Amino acid sequence: MEEKRDMYINIIITEALCVVVILLTVLTLKYFFKSDFKDFEKWYEREITADTRIEEVIE
Repeated sequence: MEEKRDMYINIIITEALCVVVILLTVLTLKYFFKSDFKDFEKWYEREITADTRIEEVIE
């Protein structure tokens, strides 16, 4: 049982580190590389937040 608990703690630590790295990357882009951040923001809006139509999936 102790082995599973240690595994879950390691997974939680790894996930937390990944979140911190992503946040630091976005904040660094936002405050130090404003033009690149605007390009990233446009890409994010176009590709990630775009609605998917059923026709796109079926084809």
